[in-house]
Amino acid sequence: MRKIAAGLATGLFLSACQDHDTIGPRPTDEHLRAEIPQDISPDDAAEWVFNCQNGQRLMVAFDHPRKMATVRRFDGLAFDLTRKGTSEGYLYEASNLMLSGKGKSAKWHSPNIDDTLCEVSEIKPLG
Repeated sequence: MRKIAAGLATGLFLSACQDHDTIGPRPTDEHLRAEIPQDISPDDAAEWVFNCQNGQRLMVAFDHPRKMATVRRFDGLAFDLTRKGTSEGYLYEASNLMLSGKGKSAKWHSPNIDDTLCEVSEIKPLG
């Protein structure tokens, strides 16, 4: 019984120490991922939601006329990034921040956190 209580106490302590912008487990339903084509482009969407390998979830709203994207973490912090030209894929940058990728796979770079790979889990289409 003591081992169970100690295990529960440790689990509660560790969950309280999680990064503040981490939202529970990521969806794992393969049929949800299969609906999003590999070759999607920011040009075809108003908004994407990314699930990242480090547990972060990012909502990215695209402002096509201004060539910008607002990356919002689920803890409420938001960052405006400017689209940069690339020969392939997409790249949005601001000081010490970067979202780059091709299709539904991307890399998110932000200060004080290791770079992480992310995948689009939801799309809000244009219009």
